[in-house]
Amino acid sequence: MLTIGEFSKVCGVTVKTLRHYDKIGLLLPSKVDDLTHYRYYSESKISQMLLINRLKRYGMSLQEIQVVLVSEDVLIPALINQKYILAKDINHIQAAITELDAHLKDIERTGKIMNYQKNYEIRQVEREPLPIISVRQQMGIEQFDQAFGQLFEKIGKLQAFPTGPAMAIYHDPEFAAADTDIEVAVPVKDSQQASRLLAGGPHLVTVHRGSYDNLSEAYAAIVEFMAENHYKSRLAPFEVYDESAMNNKPVNEWETSVYFPVEKNQLDVS
Repeated sequence: MLTIGEFSKVCGVTVKTLRHYDKIGLLLPSKVDDLTHYRYYSESKISQMLLINRLKRYGMSLQEIQVVLVSEDVLIPALINQKYILAKDINHIQAAITELDAHLKDIERTGKIMNYQKNYEIRQVEREPLPIISVRQQMGIEQFDQAFGQLFEKIGKLQAFPTGPAMAIYHDPEFAAADTDIEVAVPVKDSQQASRLLAGGPHLVTVHRGSYDNLSEAYAAIVEFMAENHYKSRLAPFEVYDESAMNNKPVNEWETSVYFPVEKNQLDVS
């Protein structure tokens, strides 16, 4: 049996941490002296403590660790999910490094810190009405994968034939990462199978390349262009994922077209 100090030294955790784990029920001592209230840990507790340390290094919270330590049937799927989360984090970090490097090179070339915001070419295009199969719901950005899963399941049941890349339409007048009105969709050949027609007409469009983390810069570029050229929005903006993880492209090769359905301000029409 080890004292709390000895156990602390062996496992590389502080006594304060061990007392906290005892308080929340994550790791209980093997024995507590009735008189002194000193905590003692059996050698068999070492492996449990080392597993907790490892799960923390994997990025799991104490609350998550409490749940997954119940059994291997719970732990193994949780580890697989955590691997997926860490892989996404690696992609985001690598994308940020690539973006930072490009930003530094742009500053060296132009001497302007904000010059990267001018890198979007904005065009006006005329789009035809587009039949789409869609799933629309209140959701957070983190629920995109789930929503697209529901969409592709719906397409499969209908045996529909997609005619273009997936897209997302943002219906709320303001953006909230945790809860916003989003419609994910895929264009289809048969209008009879479609959920609805995506309206055609004049659109402003620009192409964003790379990670979605700074996709807002493309939106900002279009909004500034609209103000300078006397346009106003007439319908919800949307994104088309021309090149993405859906067709196995690495982050640095992703291309997203951002569309704003627009019309000229009436006061500016002669």
